Amino acid sequence: MRRLLILFLSAVVFCLTACNAGGGKDSGQKKSLAPEGLLLAYNRYDLEVYLRPLWYTREVYNETVLFVGEEDEAPLLYKPAQILSVTDYGLETEYVEGVDYAIEGNKIKRLLGSAIPFFAVEEYYRTTVSPSGVSIPVDKDKLSFPLTGDRYLLHGESDTFTSRQIAICYTHNEEYKGEIPADKSQTFAAFNQKLQQGSNVSIVFYGDSITRGSNSSGTSSGGMVKPYAPEWPVMVSSYIEERYGVEVTYQNKAVGGYRAGQGEAAFESTVLGKPADLLVLGFGMNDRTTTVPSYKSSILAMTDAFLEQNPAGAVLLISTMLPNPESTSLWYGNQEHFLPALLEISEGNTAVAVADMTTMHKQLLETGKRYRDMTGNNINHPNDFLSRLYAQVALKALLGADFCEEIYA
Repeated sequence: MRRLLILFLSAVVFCLTACNAGGGKDSGQKKSLAPEGLLLAYNRYDLEVYLRPLWYTREVYNETVLFVGEEDEAPLLYKPAQILSVTDYGLETEYVEGVDYAIEGNKIKRLLGSAIPFFAVEEYYRTTVSPSGVSIPVDKDKLSFPLTGDRYLLHGESDTFTSRQIAICYTHNEEYKGEIPADKSQTFAAFNQKLQQGSNVSIVFYGDSITRGSNSSGTSSGGMVKPYAPEWPVMVSSYIEERYGVEVTYQNKAVGGYRAGQGEAAFESTVLGKPADLLVLGFGMNDRTTTVPSYKSSILAMTDAFLEQNPAGAVLLISTMLPNPESTSLWYGNQEHFLPALLEISEGNTAVAVADMTTMHKQLLETGKRYRDMTGNNINHPNDFLSRLYAQVALKALLGADFCEEIYA
């Protein structure tokens, strides 16, 4: 059982406080490999482990996968050089290579007779609506294999899906091929100056269920199951406290199911109270039928209201991840079109910036990583793996090189 801290020899010590930055498509810098680092403990939730940037690492911790079918195979973000562990989602039960799974290129395959949990195809792509009562019709044109008759995606909250997902830890020798999250720390210069001076700060998070933290394993909506990872706003606040030795006055005012218009209507009574240094605003997943102009108007109204009350404050706009692409337009609508509107709001406003989670999520899907491998409810919530990416993208936008400075070998 590989459960203790393992020392991974390297020329460069990798740590979150100097994760290393720049690069990416925007700068025009040619990327190469991230440096190897000290291997961290991977059998439990740990803030440093979970905030290791997925776009800048040679050691991938607890990448999740969900098998549908007894001999399903799932692409990983990178081609593993060495498998460190393959466990259940709770990081307790370890599976055996050659008995439970095989690694073929960048894919992990479930072997027949394996102890690894899975969903049967008919259980996952149902002929009737899920027992939860939530109807998620399948767009069969988006599937890579044929299915007969009307089909519905399995839906469930709590640990419906995470109880059958597995976690893979591995090293690799590849660079991230997508666009790295942007450094917007200049927008938050006053906020970051307070941190550098050791001053306490206050942050208000407001948005929908994703911002609320739905399906994170350490929340009631996630089932309060191992590894007990908190919601991504808590990860952001905890990182700031640990990194700078300050106290963060944390408020999460997000409401599950809210659309941007509902958020605007309740903004004054819900958010505008005590002064705050930073507003983190995350709406969009529930706005399937909301027009882009209407969405933009609501986000702009909330942004302006906050800055009017907090003239020295700043706003970080989080663009939404996407709903399950195998679903029909009943669930998949305008979500991916809201990013340009957020960018327009931030243009010319020195107190507003965007953390682009939409592009990050699309890039994962474009690499071949499947929605079911990183979802908490199979339609619009992240699991721990994707939730921690929310925290990483937000921290890069907010803190820049103080969170991650990409310096390639």
